[in-house]
Amino acid sequence: MGEEITRILKLLEDGKINSEEAERLINAVSGKKQQGFFVPAPPKIPKEFLVKMETIPEQVGKAVSAAFGSVGTSGGRRTFHNIDRMEVKIVSGNLKLTPASDEVEFDGTGWPLRTLVDKDCLAIDAINGDIELKIKENSSATLNLVSADLSAEEIDGSIIVETVSGDADIARCSGEWTVRTVSGDAQISESKGRFAISTKSGDISFGISGDGCYSLKTFSGDIDVSVPSGKSVAISVERGEGEVAIDPELQSSLGARQEASDIMIEISNKSGDINISKK
Repeated sequence: MGEEITRILKLLEDGKINSEEAERLINAVSGKKQQGFFVPAPPKIPKEFLVKMETIPEQVGKAVSAAFGSVGTSGGRRTFHNIDRMEVKIVSGNLKLTPASDEVEFDGTGWPLRTLVDKDCLAIDAINGDIELKIKENSSATLNLVSADLSAEEIDGSIIVETVSGDADIARCSGEWTVRTVSGDAQISESKGRFAISTKSGDISFGISGDGCYSLKTFSGDIDVSVPSGKSVAISVERGEGEVAIDPELQSSLGARQEASDIMIEISNKSGDINISKK
């Protein structure tokens, strides 16, 4: 490297290159220049490697589930009283949320399966489980999933969903929802309230049905949003690579004042496509 820099300086001295060209050449052979120091350029991580890394939790979940599956399952149908909070952890399988008229109802199987009640909180743990929970209105739940899929219908509450490779299918729900995935898809239909959906490589599809705040963020997935007619809408879009298609009737909503709008939408996307339509 020293000999290369010496040659560059000799070219500068002989007037064959100017100072700016010399600086670019020195940076090229030495790395980026930061605060007076030459540092090596960071290595680029292939996208294929990142994709393979995202599948590791799913593979582990399936392997553990297969190992325990031969031992047997446990479960059944139970009712839990005076429950306002739920904490659920599932490696693989399915979790379904439906509304309850009164008390929390549990129905499902899993291995190994544990349920624990602490005051007003119900904790459920399973490596491999197929579970349905009927929960009351305004309940709160924290759902930690690895490769398990989530479905929720007509739930009004405060729900946090964190999953690695499982998909989230949410229909006719309201309240305050936070959904974070790595490679799973999030499909939300006919829902309203406060929703914050983020994913690394999954797609987001959201059919908004009413007033609320909606934050939709992906790194490499597509985002598809539809909004109802007769509502004032404010849309903020931050995008990288990818195409953006917005209904002509919604063009005036870009950059509109959020505090004066019924529906506020924030979209951030690095490399996928964005489609915003009107119902």
